[in-house]
Amino acid sequence: MERKLKHFPTDEDLSENFTPGVRFFFKYDKIVKHPNATFEGVLPLKVKDEVVLSDWVHTIIIPLDKRNIL
Repeated sequence: MERKLKHFPTDEDLSENFTPGVRFFFKYDKIVKHPNATFEGVLPLKVKDEVVLSDWVHTIIIPLDKRNIL
């Protein structure tokens, strides 16, 4: 969302102007064991280089109006 807005979202951006995007939910108990997982303090977890979704993802949620283009 920050990329689209070109600034950190405000409360108004997160309510009235909110544009839903694709959300990825991972198997956290498994992805923390990913060989490229890193914990740098800001986010709970980062994975360097790549994540093969079929190996690690639990659920992907796509807004209804975007399903046909994905």
